[in-house]
Amino acid sequence: MAGRILSGMTTIRSTWPMALVAALLGLGCGGEPRSTEASAVTTAPAANPEIAESPAPTPEVPQVSPVLIRVTNRTAAPSILDRSFGPADPLGLARLDGELDPSISLDQEDDAQSGDWLRTCQCACGAEPCPDCEPPETVHVTLAPGAAYEFAWNGRLRRQEDHPRGGACWTTFAPPPGRYAFTACTTEEECGRTEVRLPTSATIEISITSDGSSP
Repeated sequence: MAGRILSGMTTIRSTWPMALVAALLGLGCGGEPRSTEASAVTTAPAANPEIAESPAPTPEVPQVSPVLIRVTNRTAAPSILDRSFGPADPLGLARLDGELDPSISLDQEDDAQSGDWLRTCQCACGAEPCPDCEPPETVHVTLAPGAAYEFAWNGRLRRQEDHPRGGACWTTFAPPPGRYAFTACTTEEECGRTEVRLPTSATIEISITSDGSSP
């Protein structure tokens, strides 16, 4: 009997240290059980530098294309163009797919026949208004049948403005893209008309006919 009890105590003592070691291994430094799973760490997504630094889109700016405008006399008699107020004076335009102030005209610059009248009397808007000028001298161009009048247009339009200090001045701007009707008329009120989509780099051809129709 005593032998069995002693044998049983030996068995308990030999297994107790192993159980104690196992329990201690299961404890953390603070006495809490160690997690067998890695702690979840929440990381904010990295910012995309390309998206963060992308500049805001800029509004589209109408393009300007210098272009030659050629007016040809398709009648059987001479035609007279009045270009007293500059080389673009016989020409006009109207926008076909939008609004355009009818007072707006083709921009133009002085040439040998206009002297410096445009630069002086229809000056660009600045600190001072344009001076008051007398009307320019009459300048006519006669086109024989089949002859042509050419105007090197810079592709811009012009608008008269009221200057803050009184008087007037002129601003220029690129025409909005779209369809336009270009016209040319003689002193006899014979006209030509053609439709053009701007901007364009192709020569704008206008034919003056007796009935004003395009060829």
